[in-house]
Amino acid sequence: MAGELWPDVEGALRDYLRADSDMTGIGVWFALPDDPVFPNVQIIRISGGESATSEAPVDLCLVQMDVRGPVKRLSVATAALGNLRKSLSKIRGRVQVAGKADLFGATVIDVRRFPEPNQQDTDGAQGERPRYVLTVQVTALAPSTP
Repeated sequence: MAGELWPDVEGALRDYLRADSDMTGIGVWFALPDDPVFPNVQIIRISGGESATSEAPVDLCLVQMDVRGPVKRLSVATAALGNLRKSLSKIRGRVQVAGKADLFGATVIDVRRFPEPNQQDTDGAQGERPRYVLTVQVTALAPSTP
């Protein structure tokens, strides 16, 4: 018996967000690079697993998304947060992300502000880096064949 194919939810979210026009100019990563652009979104899987009520391998994934802006620029982080929420709200019905997953919904459960103190940007700006942390529930299936 062959193993079940599970969706790559995190990869699908990253690819979807990078391609969405509402996210233009906002970096999207799993781990922040050494020299990140701001604003940006970091995707971290918190938990998830198989739905007990489905015959197919449905992944009910809980994801943390950190939205960061440049030092002392809360308005930039807040605008990026709004763009991210708008982009996530478009994941309804079946959104196919080639080779990764079929996404069926992304629901923002919680948004909190967690600023990062004592940061320095590459332009020399120092101070508090604005950061929002979202908890998002994503429903996904393994990718369907076209």
